[in-house]
Amino acid sequence: MNEYSSRGVQVRVEPMVCLSSGWEIIKDQYWMFFAISLAGVLLASFVPVGILLGPMYCGIFYAWFRLEQGEKLTFEMLFKGFDHFVESLIATLILIGVGMAVFIPTYLILMVTVVLGIAGAEGQQDATIRAILVISIVLILVIVVALMTLAGVLSLFIYPLIVDRNLKAIPAVKASISAGWAHFGGLLALGILLSIISIIAMFFCYIPIFLVMPLFFSTTAVVYRKVFPVEAVEV
Repeated sequence: MNEYSSRGVQVRVEPMVCLSSGWEIIKDQYWMFFAISLAGVLLASFVPVGILLGPMYCGIFYAWFRLEQGEKLTFEMLFKGFDHFVESLIATLILIGVGMAVFIPTYLILMVTVVLGIAGAEGQQDATIRAILVISIVLILVIVVALMTLAGVLSLFIYPLIVDRNLKAIPAVKASISAGWAHFGGLLALGILLSIISIIAMFFCYIPIFLVMPLFFSTTAVVYRKVFPVEAVEV
């Protein structure tokens, strides 16, 4: 048995099916799950350094797991995420650290590229230098987007694992990376689908983005449950 098989099972991630399943689970208690999701995201964003992000996301997924069991949601379920405060905070700090490790060098390279490009083109109208500068900046931005997308896919299951399996931060990160890599294609397709929905929602003054946010959490949880079913062997 390899490292991944001890954490989850190989399944086919079908974006539209997962999105539909996510809606089916929350539709009867949508507004309460909406309130929990909105409050969790807002509270997480109000406190700096991501201190509340982990507990709030854990609380949202805790509510989803209760909903999965057919329980009636209550707003207080959001704060059950504080039962996992330490581990979720450690996981969040790991994610922030990875993000900074990508952002800082990339930012420095971008600034150096811009400065050198401007210096090289100073005093002359050299179209070649300007073209190289533009291409370099675009390539750097593409690399950043690719790295952040990779990080997003590989970290997708961290908070659900902490709540559902009561894992500590490091094992949850490792299990999420293994599962995310094993299902990378399907998760990437799902991410693209959710991004398209988000972009469409933004065209309507951003308000719809809050309305679809519970569906995004639910869809993520549906995929998690497919990969980490209840009967799977725990770590």
